[in-house]
Amino acid sequence: MATTLISADFDIDEEGFVFRDDAFRDTNQPLYADGQRVPAGGFSGGALQVLLGGVDDADINGMSGGWDREFNLAEAQQVTLTFRVKL
Repeated sequence: MATTLISADFDIDEEGFVFRDDAFRDTNQPLYADGQRVPAGGFSGGALQVLLGGVDDADINGMSGGWDREFNLAEAQQVTLTFRVKL
């Protein structure tokens, strides 16, 4: 029997997700990544967006950003993650 731990559509807010600069591969360019919730543009409405670069004309390598949210399980068990994304 499947139990849904998190279901989010981002139509109203970030639903507990938090944006993190430099989320991947030890990047260190926090000024060149930004995240925000947008009211439209997602799979069926709101979305969490990551914007990279575009700050100035500098050639910058090693930038990243991402959204995360913690959840806890009562005991160790197999889980399945399902995402709907629009890239």
